[in-house]
Amino acid sequence: LTTFRAPAPPHHWPHLGHLILTPLPPHRDHYLRYQGPVSPQRGTVTRVAKGHAYPLIWTATRIRLDLHTDRLQAILDLRRLTEDRWLAIVD
Repeated sequence: LTTFRAPAPPHHWPHLGHLILTPLPPHRDHYLRYQGPVSPQRGTVTRVAKGHAYPLIWTATRIRLDLHTDRLQAILDLRRLTEDRWLAIVD
């Protein structure tokens, strides 16, 4: 499961227009529903939205998603900047 760390919750994304995402290691489906501590002492997981993301484009350097969540409905266009940074533009 592809995952990214975002600097703000999804309902703020349209106001920001764009943001920098940090890719995280692949996650298991279990973590779509998990909330709580991450061991060893790596913080906690809190769900900030739930819904579906439909891939429109998926390549090594670009991902375009049609997002339908309880907090946001938008097209999200991700462009790889470096190995550990992606630019996300909210349409």
